[in-house]
Amino acid sequence: MGAAGAGTQHRGALVAAVAGGTYVTYLRYRGQGFLRRATKLVIVAVPLFLGAGGLQRMLTLTDLDNYNNATRRRHIMIASEIIKLSPLIGIGFGRYNDYHTGSSHLSFTGIRGLVYVTKSGQPVHSDSHAHNSYLHFLAETGLLGLGLVLSLWIHCFRRIRRKFIRCREQPSFERTFLV
Repeated sequence: MGAAGAGTQHRGALVAAVAGGTYVTYLRYRGQGFLRRATKLVIVAVPLFLGAGGLQRMLTLTDLDNYNNATRRRHIMIASEIIKLSPLIGIGFGRYNDYHTGSSHLSFTGIRGLVYVTKSGQPVHSDSHAHNSYLHFLAETGLLGLGLVLSLWIHCFRRIRRKFIRCREQPSFERTFLV
């Protein structure tokens, strides 16, 4: 995943690969050289991150006039507005773009500020998104949907941890795949 992230210059994939690698390294080498191995992982990842434009992006993070920052800020504000409309179950799966493009054909039903979902309107097919998966899930599916997504991630981390604990001392194909 780290090589794919470097090849596509996807900084988020690189950060995720380092976080996942650090977690797996922690599970495997808790007290037996974890810090040394994790440091090596970071040392390998830093040039990949910088090569993927990480330094240039970091230098622009505080520039409010930067197009990327302005776009992200606008999408975060739109997602926040949607969440205020319907915090419990969101406005409906796949409806973020319908709302944020200002489609005048949208109609809602329910109690605004609690459960307020899109009941009709022309779908807008666009690659636009909230630039934060959790914020996007929260806007479209509410606390219920976000809770389900977080439950899935927690379940995955627990399963990986259990597998590592179970096969800690014996090398196997399964363990190699997890690493």
